[in-house]
Amino acid sequence: MPIKSKEDRAAYDRAYRAKNAERKAAYEAQWRLDNAEHLKRRAAKRRLEKRAMCLIAAARVRCRNKGIHFELDGFAEELQRRIDTGRCELSGAAFDMSPGRKATSPSLDRRNPDKGYTPENVRVICHALNAALGDWGEAGLAPILAAWMQRCNAINAKAAQAFIECVMACQP
Repeated sequence: MPIKSKEDRAAYDRAYRAKNAERKAAYEAQWRLDNAEHLKRRAAKRRLEKRAMCLIAAARVRCRNKGIHFELDGFAEELQRRIDTGRCELSGAAFDMSPGRKATSPSLDRRNPDKGYTPENVRVICHALNAALGDWGEAGLAPILAAWMQRCNAINAKAAQAFIECVMACQP
């Protein structure tokens, strides 16, 4: 039967897909198994080159679910540039860009949690630091970190106080 119109073609395609759904699903599952390494390499490359887009997409979903203001569309290039520096904007720690969520994976932090995801309210920091800030805020976390670093002899008391002042100055 010749297909005469777009509507006829669409109807034919729908019927074919419905009739062959199991076969198509099996083929795609086998293809994913046969090409697992290729898919892993492609995902790793995407994570490196388009990490900002991934973080923005996740933030957009969180905002939609929680009713938070979102204004990062069109800001991916700037965020990617900041991620590509390879360092947390708050601690200076090196980012871990390997698969999975790690303590030093890049994460979008809202400087002021009461405001939404806007270009002036977002910074790129380590995931662990973002999680801790989410629970306790900068005012609660800075003295604890300073005391820990002092105890570990990582810095002296004067540097610890300077660290606290620096963190407090970064608050919105």
